[in-house]
Amino acid sequence: MLSDGELVKAGLDAVLAPVRDTINRLLGPMADELSGILADPVRVFRFKRSVRLLEKVRRIADDAGFEPRAVPLKTLLPILENASLEEDEELHDRWASLLANAANPNAEHGVRPYFTDILRGLAADEAGLLNKLYDYAHDQRKPPGDETSINLGIAAPHISFDQASASASGVLPEHDHISGTALDNLIRLGLLQKFSLGLTLHLTSLGLEFVLACRVPKEVKREST
Repeated sequence: MLSDGELVKAGLDAVLAPVRDTINRLLGPMADELSGILADPVRVFRFKRSVRLLEKVRRIADDAGFEPRAVPLKTLLPILENASLEEDEELHDRWASLLANAANPNAEHGVRPYFTDILRGLAADEAGLLNKLYDYAHDQRKPPGDETSINLGIAAPHISFDQASASASGVLPEHDHISGTALDNLIRLGLLQKFSLGLTLHLTSLGLEFVLACRVPKEVKREST
């Protein structure tokens, strides 16, 4: 007869089986340690969210066409820790994208370890607002030489736009206290800056790189055979 510990291990192995390959690729030689972390009986919810995260990462990698590589522990462990506590599905998706980008050998820009602190500090509406502002700035691209021109390159990420026009477009609701608080937090985290007496919003280089790190990576272009 199996002991209680052996039964728990058997059940854990069955649950982790679909994502075992992803675990091995992300953790490398540390893969065997994950079972002990996830098997804590008082953390059933966190266990389920961790497995769900790995399922999302596996799907993202499959869709983008890359094999996940090992992720440094100082990046990996905070993602696993915080994603296991996340109840909001959209924010959980962002954690999955962050981990997938960290594991993507084809990523143009790396996932910096402190991105986990930034994402942990965002509420769902704030993360959504930041993405809306990015998309709005991208759509409002101006010709070179214009003082409000938008350059999406990491080397010169000047993405500025008038706050009033953003409000008029519906991206920023006018006189909305919640969106004002969200903007204050995005500024506090260094993702946005205000200029011209608070009338112009500027997506910082940190903000730009963070948005891209929390988005699903693009599909790898495969060479024709």
